[in-house]
Amino acid sequence: MLPEKAKSQSKPIENDSSRLDASFYTSVKPIVQNQINLATRIERALTGVDANQVRAVRGQVLINATNIERMLRREYPEYGSVCHSQNSLTGNPQSQIYCSVYAASREMLNLAPILDRILSRRGESAIVRRLPLVSGEHHSDPVLSLAPMQRPQLGQRAIPFITNEPNLRLSHSNVIGRRTKTAIANYTPPLKPAIAPPDDGMKILAIAQQHINQAKALFPNPERFHDPRETNRILDQFAFALDPQEEQTYAKILQQPNTGIFRVLPVTAYQRPQNVLQNRLQPSVGDRHPFPVIGQTRTNFTPTLPLKLVNPPINPEQTHLQIIPQGLDYSFMVDLGNIPIEKLDPQLQNIPTPIREAFLTYQPPQLFSQIQTERRRILSRKNPNPIFQPSLPANLERTYLARIIQYQLPREITENIFLTPQQRLHIDTILKNTQASDTILALRPVRQRRDGSYTVIWRVLHQMPDPVIQDLEAYLRY
Repeated sequence: MLPEKAKSQSKPIENDSSRLDASFYTSVKPIVQNQINLATRIERALTGVDANQVRAVRGQVLINATNIERMLRREYPEYGSVCHSQNSLTGNPQSQIYCSVYAASREMLNLAPILDRILSRRGESAIVRRLPLVSGEHHSDPVLSLAPMQRPQLGQRAIPFITNEPNLRLSHSNVIGRRTKTAIANYTPPLKPAIAPPDDGMKILAIAQQHINQAKALFPNPERFHDPRETNRILDQFAFALDPQEEQTYAKILQQPNTGIFRVLPVTAYQRPQNVLQNRLQPSVGDRHPFPVIGQTRTNFTPTLPLKLVNPPINPEQTHLQIIPQGLDYSFMVDLGNIPIEKLDPQLQNIPTPIREAFLTYQPPQLFSQIQTERRRILSRKNPNPIFQPSLPANLERTYLARIIQYQLPREITENIFLTPQQRLHIDTILKNTQASDTILALRPVRQRRDGSYTVIWRVLHQMPDPVIQDLEAYLRY
């Protein structure tokens, strides 16, 4: 009877011990999660342009270090001797977590002078909101003393000093090779700040992140921690990229050569919002989600498919598919109806004869001025051939045939740069930078989302000879 009684008493003791361990992880997990969130906010402040974010994390760094030290004095009084010893990482998991959290908070505290320096510079570009607890810095700092202050509104973005950008409708009928009038005389768009994160600050933050990762690894389920960076990445993919299962759904079509699938977004997704403070070094939507490559990559030139959704002036209420031209590029499209994209052949044998002849026999102009004239005719829908349309209504279960003509011109021509006497000796080298491509491809929207974007499958059908510009040298400026 004695062994049975001892056995029955040992089980509750074991359960109490397991509950004690679980309660420890439960109580410490919010502390580690706060460290993760603070590291993300610090990184955003170091790379952003908002002085108010820098000020906020500057105070949070101090409060975080104070709270961590107060907690350790209460829960782990011997942390001072253990965490500063060389054996702090070889002790039990509880002491290792405590020491890792403490080390991360001390590293973040080392960012205080760097954040003070950054705060002084950020005040030159945006309004600094007034905070009651730190009003003294407004008088002591040489830059912040010149910046107007407002009451904090944490839900709003930073208000830049320059907020008078005119709302000009973007036009693709620009003229290259000669000076033209601007929409507003003597107007220069404001230059957005270019802010690179400080190297010393990013190194300190990386060390703090290492300590946080060490603490996370000691938890039974480290994957249950919420990572704001991963959340932002997932949200960015959800807003601008394909769903993971879409490529699997159309895997049979995508196995064919020269095919692809991508998400077509509204043209507004690629435009910079006006009167909003931004860091021009941060990657844009086009940088994070580039257009698909539809041709062989060449030197400084890669043919792409810049397909976007627009609301043309002829019918603003209807969404159109349009290949947005850049520089000297232009394109035209035609609706083939409900023809499966995989049944089209390179010679376009199974489409109406007028469309096939128009697409296969069209010759791009070879003179620079004629190319620009042809480009304007197609964009303004004044081309003699009614088949050539710059955009068409976006509809599911429809296949569109498009021909894309793209040019890569020398910078000396696109930016109207005067050549120096030394550069005139290398005109042949400058003209060698001119490249072009001419591609016939098919497009088929297969899905429409609630936000209006489309998932489109594309397939390159025929690669035409590269266009040639015969008189490009005449547009170099001496």
